[in-house]
Amino acid sequence: MIRHDYSYDSIETEGMSSEEILDYDTKYHNWTGINFDRMRLPTRYDISKYYKRNIRNTERGQWKRKEEQLNFSKDFDWQITYSFPNTLRNPKTSAGSYGGRHVTFRRLYLILCEHFNEGRYFIDDYFETVYPNTVKPEVDASLNRIKMDLLDYASEELSGAIATKSGEFDLRYKVNRGMRAKRRRYEAFASAWEEAEGEYLAKMIKDDIINCMMSGQLQLACIMHDNSPETVRRRVRAGLSKEPVFFATAQLIESIQLYVKLGGNKKWRTKQGILV
Repeated sequence: MIRHDYSYDSIETEGMSSEEILDYDTKYHNWTGINFDRMRLPTRYDISKYYKRNIRNTERGQWKRKEEQLNFSKDFDWQITYSFPNTLRNPKTSAGSYGGRHVTFRRLYLILCEHFNEGRYFIDDYFETVYPNTVKPEVDASLNRIKMDLLDYASEELSGAIATKSGEFDLRYKVNRGMRAKRRRYEAFASAWEEAEGEYLAKMIKDDIINCMMSGQLQLACIMHDNSPETVRRRVRAGLSKEPVFFATAQLIESIQLYVKLGGNKKWRTKQGILV
């Protein structure tokens, strides 16, 4: 599995908007308040990790690798990450305005997960509970096709090569001269192909996430809180129920930025027996 670490705080790596730093809407008394000195905002969420909270301060902690990993592919090195943009959400609904004016999509996802979903990240829940029963067979078929296509290309590129038992070029044969350069050419081609296919798979999975959220296939926890009279009035004016029912709006879910990173694992054998 690819090990690039995206879990650094976003304020340190890409900066935060002034709205996220000052936390205008929730800084003083609202229990949904999360800003840069409380819960971490990672650059991206890695589905292979979970957030382990400190004992003394549960809103600070470290990202740890999950013991059970998603059965995505054994034929590729891979990494699946996601993020939300640090742009402001539109608080207006068809019935009026509801919600804070200074809440970014990035912070809204964190607020929903930390304060309404028992600290669970519902996109991670999708991969663990829903994805295996929806688009996974189609993704697996695509990955198998990618592998077969790349192997065919590598076998054609390395035509005439003679392999050792270990899968390397047997340098005792003149025909293998120049084959390493051909393999490097194949690797550059494969890397570009895998990047393009990763973008295609990311779109396929993102579309499935949106469909599953909108259809209710992804079940979310809900922690109920008593709303103030003013909040109740604002909800009613906005055409919402008096008490909150936790759901992620289309505006938030459609803003998700999903990344699928693929790489060769050097375990494939061409028709000549060369490992690529």
